[in-house]
Amino acid sequence: MQYQIPPDVLHYEPRLLFGLTAQDIMVIGMGTLLGIQKFGIIGGLILGVCVFLGAVRFRRFGNLSIFLYLVRSAWYRYRPQDVVLPRVLPDGGSVSLTIYDWDGNERIRIGSDNDS
Repeated sequence: MQYQIPPDVLHYEPRLLFGLTAQDIMVIGMGTLLGIQKFGIIGGLILGVCVFLGAVRFRRFGNLSIFLYLVRSAWYRYRPQDVVLPRVLPDGGSVSLTIYDWDGNERIRIGSDNDS
């Protein structure tokens, strides 16, 4: 008899349907039932679909739910992050570091290219 231990034993839960765990399915069901009680059948189904899209993670979106992906993309689009690199170059000036943007234009050049 062979049994393969999952890589993360403490947080292991079997994925049942659409990559959802039993707890995710119960949360979606409760959201749908509460929506039906408060808003009727159509409102409950809409709320259930919203909870479902909030629970399912997509590989295409970096293993995130759609809502979390939209929030993060808006955050990074309207508030771009600065990248800070330490300047660790050897003495002598024979080493250069050139940083290009996505279009291939040179943005920053540190050091020199001559080998003297």
